[in-house]
Amino acid sequence: MSSKIVRAGLLMYRYGKEGLEVLLINEKGEETWSIPNGKINEAESSFTAAQREFIQGTGIEPEGEEFIALDCVECEDGKIKAWAFEEDNGVSDLPLRHILKTESPLRLRRKHKLLMEKGAWFCTKEAIKKVFPSEVELIKELLEILSDRNQAKYV
Repeated sequence: MSSKIVRAGLLMYRYGKEGLEVLLINEKGEETWSIPNGKINEAESSFTAAQREFIQGTGIEPEGEEFIALDCVECEDGKIKAWAFEEDNGVSDLPLRHILKTESPLRLRRKHKLLMEKGAWFCTKEAIKKVFPSEVELIKELLEILSDRNQAKYV
């Protein structure tokens, strides 16, 4: 297996009704979902690739001041590098609402349909059952980091 970072992604999370939830996408209509990620182009940083792939996969411009760097995990063609960030602009339920007001109604309908078919929020327990094995570790690491942060607030 290659030790080179070949894929990059962003894991958006929020605190929902069932606790911590993550946004997953399903691009091919298969049973397995994934965090928005994709291949890194030759002259681009892994973080830039992660942002680009997130935008392409969700139609959302990632906003936030803090990105949590997660450890690299092995995947079938090398390693995935990911960052997590908290949803902070009211992306409550699908359809996701980060849509420019200047877009045409037809384009809005297409984007709405795309997001309804491709993206969903899952509580972490459910997300771990749905993602590729390599991505399970990313979700578990995010849980651990956020748990440590919450405990530190009360010390």
